[in-house]
Amino acid sequence: MRAVELAALKGKAAGVRSAADAHRRAVTEAVQRATELASVAGLQPPAGTLARTFEALSLAEVHPPAPGRLTDVLQPGGFEALAGVAIAHQPTPAPTPAPRKPALRIVAPREMPAAERARERQRAAGERAARRSADAAVKKASRLLEDARTTESRARASADRAAAAVRAAERALADARTRLDRLVKPE
Repeated sequence: MRAVELAALKGKAAGVRSAADAHRRAVTEAVQRATELASVAGLQPPAGTLARTFEALSLAEVHPPAPGRLTDVLQPGGFEALAGVAIAHQPTPAPTPAPRKPALRIVAPREMPAAERARERQRAAGERAARRSADAAVKKASRLLEDARTTESRARASADRAAAAVRAAERALADARTRLDRLVKPE
């Protein structure tokens, strides 16, 4: 996932959405498996803590010295993980020019009265300003779209972690009820 995100930031086609979906599924499966292994040992680690730790491990540039043994809760990195990454400039597609009206008559600039030349300069300046404004709007909308996609991906990951936490809590409740039933009705 880290490699795909870095490639996308550098402007390379990366398949971020499919990689994020696969990453989310892998973290969810890891949480489920860890919960199962912990319950065999009589432990019940919080699924949310496991999910954050697995996500941090999967996105880490450097892994802890003792792989396979979780002794500390890890938190996924923030923007500091992007230190030193050169982000590619996304070229903005040129706006489609509006069809031009055919000129009825061509007038040489020296024949054009001063007031008409001033209006023509004003019109041209207005068109340039409108073009710059439209370019800026496209750039801004592109950034907003990318931000929204990133937010959506994070929200999906958060929803998956919450669903895993619910499943773990349901299993814990079922286990606790079973133990209670055994205490109330000795075998």
